[in-house]
Amino acid sequence: MIPSPSRLTVLALLALALMAALAAPAAVPAAASPWTRFEVPDSALAPTLAAARADLNGFEAAWNALFVAELRAGAARADSARRLLALERRIAKAEPGALGSRIGADALALRGRWKAVDRARRVEAAVIESLAVAARTAGDVPRADSVFRAAIDAYTVLGERRREAWVLGSLGSLRLVAGDHTAALEAYTRALVARRALGDPRLIGNTLNDLGQTYYVLGRRVEAYGFLREAAEIRERTNQLAALSNTLGFLGSTLGALGRPDSAKTCFRRAIELASAAGDSTRLLTVLVNHAALLGDLGERDEAIEVSRHARAIAIARGDDTRRATLEGNLADLLRESGRFSESVEHYQRALELQRDDPRRTARSLCDLGAALNAMGDPDRARAVLARAAALADSIGDPARRTAVLVGQSEVAQTLGDASGAQRLARRALEQAGASGDSTMTRLASLALGRLLIEAGQYAEAGPYLERSFVAMPSLPTGQGLVARLNRALAWHLTGRMDDAEREYRVVLAEGARSGNADAVMAAYTDLGDIAERRARPAEALDFYARALAVADSLRAMQRSDRDAIKTLAERAAAFEAMIHLLVKRSRVDPDSGFAERAFEWAERSRARAFLDLAAGAAGRDARPIGLAAAQRLLGDDEALLEYSVGDSSTTLWVVRRARWSCVTLPARAGLRARVLSLRRALADPATATGAAARVTSRVLYDALVAPVAARLDGVTRLVVSPDGPLVAIPFEALLAPPARGATGPPRYLAERYAVSYAPSASALALLQSGAATRPGPIVALGDPAFGDQPVAGLDPLPRLPATASELRVLAALGGTRAHVSLDRGGATREALLALDELPRAEVLHLASHGTVNEAEPDRSGLWLAAAGDGPPGRLEARDIMRLRLAAQLVTLSACETGLGRIERGEGVVGLARAFLAAGARSVLVSLWSVNDASTASLMEAFYRRALDGRTDRVEALAAAKRMMIADPKTRSPFYWAPFVMIGASGPLP
Repeated sequence: MIPSPSRLTVLALLALALMAALAAPAAVPAAASPWTRFEVPDSALAPTLAAARADLNGFEAAWNALFVAELRAGAARADSARRLLALERRIAKAEPGALGSRIGADALALRGRWKAVDRARRVEAAVIESLAVAARTAGDVPRADSVFRAAIDAYTVLGERRREAWVLGSLGSLRLVAGDHTAALEAYTRALVARRALGDPRLIGNTLNDLGQTYYVLGRRVEAYGFLREAAEIRERTNQLAALSNTLGFLGSTLGALGRPDSAKTCFRRAIELASAAGDSTRLLTVLVNHAALLGDLGERDEAIEVSRHARAIAIARGDDTRRATLEGNLADLLRESGRFSESVEHYQRALELQRDDPRRTARSLCDLGAALNAMGDPDRARAVLARAAALADSIGDPARRTAVLVGQSEVAQTLGDASGAQRLARRALEQAGASGDSTMTRLASLALGRLLIEAGQYAEAGPYLERSFVAMPSLPTGQGLVARLNRALAWHLTGRMDDAEREYRVVLAEGARSGNADAVMAAYTDLGDIAERRARPAEALDFYARALAVADSLRAMQRSDRDAIKTLAERAAAFEAMIHLLVKRSRVDPDSGFAERAFEWAERSRARAFLDLAAGAAGRDARPIGLAAAQRLLGDDEALLEYSVGDSSTTLWVVRRARWSCVTLPARAGLRARVLSLRRALADPATATGAAARVTSRVLYDALVAPVAARLDGVTRLVVSPDGPLVAIPFEALLAPPARGATGPPRYLAERYAVSYAPSASALALLQSGAATRPGPIVALGDPAFGDQPVAGLDPLPRLPATASELRVLAALGGTRAHVSLDRGGATREALLALDELPRAEVLHLASHGTVNEAEPDRSGLWLAAAGDGPPGRLEARDIMRLRLAAQLVTLSACETGLGRIERGEGVVGLARAFLAAGARSVLVSLWSVNDASTASLMEAFYRRALDGRTDRVEALAAAKRMMIADPKTRSPFYWAPFVMIGASGPLP
């Protein structure tokens, strides 16, 4: 490494440069001189100068170039010296009226006092400054710093305070860009003193703006606000509107960090207007990037994504690949936070392509890509990507990135179920961060380890790490600061330091309310409720929970997309669970208090709300959650609703019948999840579906989920199950129950005793049961698509499903007088299906094909349809379906895993079935695992033979078809019949 030159060495080098500069020809081509545009007649000079009003810095640079050229010409006794001096005097005379400044006049006055040696020194100082600029351009920060300081010394000796102030600003900018914020502050502070002494408001505004930005970067928001506000006032007063847009952009970011989002948004709106009006794409790009960051921090991700896309389009138009790479990464972050993982991955990959020559940024993007892949449920790919990031971080010696990689790897280990490995990696990350002295990474690693310990129930050990994450970087943007406070309070809360936790939660409440951070307010109310509950103050606890849930409801109502509405309640389900748990607990103490009824109402408010809003909107209705009395009216005398509310503390089961209801407490989520997943895996495999392990697990789950209320099901022949949490993954029909009272024999499947259907919630069932058709509609059937020979997603071509052709023939034969449309083979395309006039009026819609589930992005779950021409197979996705308007009483998805999707807390399964119900279908028949082609055809024929007779309830028809298969030794295994479940309304088809 070449050491930075000393000041003496710099001056020696400059002396040589000066000799070369003075010996150079004085004549300069006109096109190369920025001041030649001022060589106009006197009548045109003032307007020409006035045109520079928007960019006074440009005028000053041009003046400085003219001034130095004239001094050099004079020293060389060139003929041009007199002409250049005359031009200077003309400009100096016109400048005050045209620009309101006296840059030229002051320089000429100073020149008049100089001797020849001073004029030579002035040229020397200009050469020194130009060499500093060249070093800065070349990226040689140490050399540029030394040479800028030499220029400052030279201007100080000459008494040219304006250039001294100017170069101090250049020095500050150099150090700011280099990341040396302390040195930048020192230079800018000196520049401000010098510029205030000059009294030039424009130069003062520039330095105030620079100081504000520097303090913002340092996290000193209050000081940043003071400088930026004064800069904005000066730039507004002096009509520097383009520059004002830059200041307002940073002022908006500062106000956002200070918890004043409305004022911040106002600043950004004005900044965007000014930059757009000036046609200044550079400033507009900066403002848009900062605006998107604010919106993302406020949780307004959809708008943040749109703003980022606008900024990205500008970067592409400018050919600015550096800024575009940053924007691709920003977009990817926002999309990942919004749950749009596939899109997020695409943008991370674009960022990687654009910055492939920048190893540091590449390592960061690989880290982020790994996080996105892990979040979308692909931990194996995430692990491989993070390994690349680790190797790159090691090769460039980037300890901060290595820490971030270790944190990412710990999250992947946690996803893969390796809790001890996750903790080990997080501890390594913390050691790495501590060794490097990086406070940001120390905070990140401490927080990761603290959260892992909390998940493991190691509360006492988690506390110090969460405390450390808070102390490591106390100066955070408001949103992150509140999260840090919440984590610290939670650690105190879980280790019994209730008074400390309560004080911290109340600080969060105050700051969250002031800054408009509803999430922080809701979390604080929920945890204060838990503290009150632990202190045996139930009334106070209920009040806190109610306040938290009022915030949750308001947040849900604000969401503009189904995806965000789902995410809003899923992330806040703990507050609903806490309220339900406490109300049910209180109802046991005081059974006549109405607590149980209130608990059911809260359960309905927490369940499938996004679906209810979506389906009600499609139907043109305002559907609201119902209570127990309304739920009872939905049921016949032989029906019972089993509604489960699964929580971390307990599970509540309501048994609702036409004439009565009751509720019981069952095991919590942790006690159910493993057995549910075990049964689900066993049933989906024909080799294990009837094995001893599956039968034992089936009995155990029956005992846990149904046996406690079996005595209350006397006279019931039909069950409507409204599952929750992990329970959505299993068919209750496959649970093994002991013989009924007074009977003997082996356990029997619930399918043999009850006709079972499912509903997202009682409120959803009420909506789906309304508006039943009174006359037959057409049947639309699609099956046996011609998929073509092209591979799908890099895999083999889709195999044909010949047995589905028989399903279409059965439907045609059993449909009676109903109109019938069949699409098969090459005609079974997406375009043909969506173009059918009968589709919106269809009473029955039967789709038999291959299905795929995308748990990461459930709106991309879909059915494969016929290839169009020689292209790849077509695809009908959940997002396409939700745009339809259907009137179908029944949609049958005779395909693999069509009942699966992403399980969202509170919302249930988000996938194809939900999409069809939201589009207007009253009920959907789906499968929970990969099914046998031939046995499915048999079940479908038996089902439709009854369901299309105009008399048999479709739920009863499905139960009869299942019992037929159970009676056949070849298909008795639940593998063949249990995956098919009916979701939604019951009743005969007209």
